[in-house]
This record gives sequence, structure tokens and C-alpha cells, in this order.
Amino acid sequence: METACAIYKLAQERILLMDGAVGTYLRSIDDSEMLPDIYNITRPELVARVHNDYIHAGADIITTNTINANSLTREQGYMSADLDAVNRAGVKIVRKCIDQNTSQRNIFCAGSVGPTIRNIGLSNKDHYDQLVGVYCRQIEPLVTGGVDILLLETMINLPNAKAALDAAGKVFAKLKTEIPVWLSFAYPNRSGTPLSGEEIGDIIRGIVNDNLIIVGVNCIDDFEGAKTTLKSIKDHKNLLLSFYPNAGLPDEQGSYPLKIEDWVEQIGEICREGLLNIVGGCCGTTPEYIERIAKHIGNFSPRPFMMR
Repeated sequence: METACAIYKLAQERILLMDGAVGTYLRSIDDSEMLPDIYNITRPELVARVHNDYIHAGADIITTNTINANSLTREQGYMSADLDAVNRAGVKIVRKCIDQNTSQRNIFCAGSVGPTIRNIGLSNKDHYDQLVGVYCRQIEPLVTGGVDILLLETMINLPNAKAALDAAGKVFAKLKTEIPVWLSFAYPNRSGTPLSGEEIGDIIRGIVNDNLIIVGVNCIDDFEGAKTTLKSIKDHKNLLLSFYPNAGLPDEQGSYPLKIEDWVEQIGEICREGLLNIVGGCCGTTPEYIERIAKHIGNFSPRPFMMR
């Protein structure tokens, strides 16, 4: 895969930067109760502004504004727009922003697929198959739309992660194409494990997927827990490791309390230990966070890995 080779090549040279939060940054610009994914249809110029701000901050990877664009979320009344259109528009906006900014460096488009609002168990085959179908319906327009990487993010249990990976495989087979896959986990408490209780290291060891090239942790504010998790998977030399944390947990007013200086310093400590290949931001972060971390980690070496 050409994209995988290009990512590996850059990752040998330095720690790569992804963008920060899309949804919370959008809402800081345009306060609305509307689900951020719908902006792809109603306010594409605003979404483009967000992506361009992150590109100008130095991000190498820009994620599509599609983390919630799945049929389960729509069934809960959070969106009424056509999901295929939302996902395709999300890719189109990122691709246009990248095309306007690639004269001096490579920038990659990552198609964001979230955990959905349903957490399943492996023992219920009907629910598992249904979730695979939900993921397939979102992944296909992202892939045909032209994403470089498929980002399965904020996964909080093993069954959902496996369903997403199975769906990706089905879509790749149907379209007779393959792109790199990135799998990122979150955990809802400070136990250092996803909701289903498995250690992330054990999950990764149990996954056999030729397209998976990046694994990591996101959407948490537990830097020590993330460091422990990353240490547990650092010996998977054929995988790149990523970390993109929140700016703390929001208060009742929706404000994120972690100061940029503290956020940057804590990520920097993990980079200094040689545990990361990709860093970025999740909920509450902005282009300023990405710009600051870019300057902070410039002299840190990326974690060693082996190209496939």
C-alpha cells in the first residue's frame, strides 16, 4: 500500500502530528446543539476552516468530521441527514483542504469511525452481525470517497473493535481495494482497560489484520494510565503507536480544565521515553494545542518500529 509506505517513511524521521478535536472546536466557533457531523452538509465552509486551522498548525494527519455518522446514532434522533452524504462530504472537505496545502509536505486524510452508541458482547452473534453491518454502511462511503487511512477510534471494548475490523475487511473485499487501518482505544475510567476489561496489549496480540498499521489510545485524560498501556504494547514492532488525549474532562459549563502547558508537557514526557510515533489531541483541544506540541517534541526521536 503506497499510503502505508509513505507513513512509515515519515514516521522513521520524526513523530507525526495528527489534528486535535473537531467537534468541540466546531462548537467553540459556532455554538449549536446540532451534531457536529451534520456541519459537513449544512456548514461545509466552517468544517473546512477547522481542518485548515489544524493544517496550518502543523498536522500531518487530518481526520474527517464523521465520528458519529452511523445509523445507530441516527436512530437515536441525533441526525436526520443522509449518512452516505454526510460521510462523503466529510471526506470531500478534508481532501480539498489537503489539496490546497500539499505543495510543501505530505498530509493524510483519516476517515473517522466511532464506537457507535451500542456496546456489544461477542456471545450475541445477531448483535455482532448487526454492528458489522452498521460499520460497513459507514466505512464504504469513506473508502470510496478517498480517505488515506481508516481510523477506528474511541473503541471501548473488544467486540466493537472486532466488528469494526471485520466490517473494514468486508468493504475492502467488496471494493477490491485496501487502505491502512488505525485502531485506537479509550477507557471510561482509570483502570487502564476498555469497558470489557481486557488489557489492550492482550487485545492487540489477538488481532490478526494485515491492514492494521497503527494502534493507540485516545479520548482520555489519564496520562499515566496511557503511558502504562503504551509500554504494554511497545514491543509490537510492526505497528506504529499513537496517543491523542483530551484537554481534561469538561466541567458543567463544557469547559476543559487542562492548561495547554500541562497537556504539552505530559505528552512530551511520554515522547521522551520513546513510546510514540503519532501524537495529537482529542476533546477540548484546538489548533493551538497542536502547534505547541509540534514545537515541543521536535527534538524527540520516534519510537523504533519495523516496516512491513
